[in-house]
Amino acid sequence: MSRVVLITGPNGVGKSRVITEITSRSVRPVHFEHFHGSSQLMHWCGVTTREQLRELPDDHKREVENRGMHELIHEHHATGNGTTLLVDAHLVHCQDGIARPNEQPWMRMVDAIVTLTSRPTLIHNRLRRDAVETGRSRDCLPFELAYAERIAAIRQFLDESARLGRDFAALWDIPWALVYNLGRTPAPAVRAVRAFLDGVPLAREQPVPSLAPIAARLH
Repeated sequence: MSRVVLITGPNGVGKSRVITEITSRSVRPVHFEHFHGSSQLMHWCGVTTREQLRELPDDHKREVENRGMHELIHEHHATGNGTTLLVDAHLVHCQDGIARPNEQPWMRMVDAIVTLTSRPTLIHNRLRRDAVETGRSRDCLPFELAYAERIAAIRQFLDESARLGRDFAALWDIPWALVYNLGRTPAPAVRAVRAFLDGVPLAREQPVPSLAPIAARLH
């Protein structure tokens, strides 16, 4: 059997870097693969840029994402090759400085959740540096907001990501970890995630609950 682990957290928290460090150092018999949710969603939707993806109707994107992820995870669990798929995706979307839950039906199929977190000022600086150095626009954090408002928005994003990760894991009866990524190097966070994953069993044998009543049960 194989595992699927959701690696989540706000933009700028370092999900891709932590996952890249883990996958680049992985060797058999414990092998890790990186699945970048946003990039794959663009492919499934037939677009080539994040701007084009943002223009698509949300309902269409959710339908495409859920169909694609359901097929992907089902196939991954069925392969039996022992690989752990690390899925880089958001439990919370932040648009225009407002954090909104992003629970998707496919997420109930994962075997564990890791929520990466950090200090709001560190994330702010990473997003600002990313915008300046690469020109990459982030609609999650409008820089026209006052500095205090930006920090407050990031803090809400962090808090909601941690809360939903904890609550979903409890609802689905799967392991969850909150891992801090605070330094210039992701090494401490990578070690913490690897230590957590060492204790996560291969794919669950018990069925998981439907997502239909989740809003009522979490609020």
